[in-house]
Amino acid sequence: VGIDHYEVRRSLLLWYEASLWGPGAPLYIRSASVEHILPGRCGPRSQWLQDFPDAQRRYLAHASLGNLAMIDRRLQEPLANLDFAGKGGKKEQLAGSGQFEKYRSLGGIDKIDRWLPGIIQARTELAAMHIWTKLGLGEIGRDAS
Repeated sequence: VGIDHYEVRRSLLLWYEASLWGPGAPLYIRSASVEHILPGRCGPRSQWLQDFPDAQRRYLAHASLGNLAMIDRRLQEPLANLDFAGKGGKKEQLAGSGQFEKYRSLGGIDKIDRWLPGIIQARTELAAMHIWTKLGLGEIGRDAS
């Protein structure tokens, strides 16, 4: 399920980022911005169009929780439509600006070579499990009645 509404997406990601830190979450995360690793708009020769050729599936991946992470607000525009890997790519820019150390919602992205649908799906499932558990909603798949 995609997260289309800006305020819902931002609130959920702020809560998620803070919950990954626990009680000592740094205050700077309050001014962070939500980054879509797979951007909503891809250039005509973008690697994204090769890795996500179907427009509908690309949109669903773009709006998935596993595609989202927090970053410094000042980086959102410069990173907006970059390819993931390669010289000057999104991953390199995130590493060079210290984002992997600052934001836990970026966890593991520095170890990934290509941002593919299976990566987004796995991150979505991990994030959903974390959120479900932190909210104390019981076992996933069990009827609460």
